[in-house]
Amino acid sequence: MPMIMIGDWKATLNMVDGMRKNAGKAAAQAVRDEAFLFQRQVVKAFREQGSGGKKWKPLNVITLALRRGASKVGGQGSRGTNALVRSGSLRASVKVEQVTPDTLFVGVKRAAGQYKGTSGKGGAAIVDVGSIHETGHVIIPITDKMRRYFRFLFWKGVIPFPWPPPNKSYILIPRRSFLRDTLVEFEKGFKDRMLRRYVAYLTGKGRLKLATE
Repeated sequence: MPMIMIGDWKATLNMVDGMRKNAGKAAAQAVRDEAFLFQRQVVKAFREQGSGGKKWKPLNVITLALRRGASKVGGQGSRGTNALVRSGSLRASVKVEQVTPDTLFVGVKRAAGQYKGTSGKGGAAIVDVGSIHETGHVIIPITDKMRRYFRFLFWKGVIPFPWPPPNKSYILIPRRSFLRDTLVEFEKGFKDRMLRRYVAYLTGKGRLKLATE
């Protein structure tokens, strides 16, 4: 017995064929939206001084004094108290970049340039500064040259008291993760968001505005 199809099946088949052809493009657009959402969440970590439910350790008294008094020794002073945002160069270096047709990079690239410290001059590579804070627990030995420089800063009135004390032999950089901790939180709703974005693009609804954005 022949099968009789009732309704506008031609339009339905055309729609299905169109969805099949657009599947790859829809997936790529959904991934791109998620990449830019992750970038915004990373930038938000700098503003909120923490991510993934973990707050960054505040800057200590000496670091804040160095930041405020940098102009006394030819640098660029700042009254801000937040970590990793004095010049904004690290935060501004978090980019989304198309690596291959199927791959997007989100983070800080080696070519991001040099980080500008309180001296106002380029210093370490931005990606290295980011890596140090991302992993944390980095120990910097205090040399005799560093002690002489800190004595000079105290004499100039940059720091409020002599530092470091004689029994202190190193500086410990704490962990201030802006990528890994953000990613842990970001991954929680990733599959659901991707599916909803994919279906929206596949069915012609376009970019989906989610509550998380």
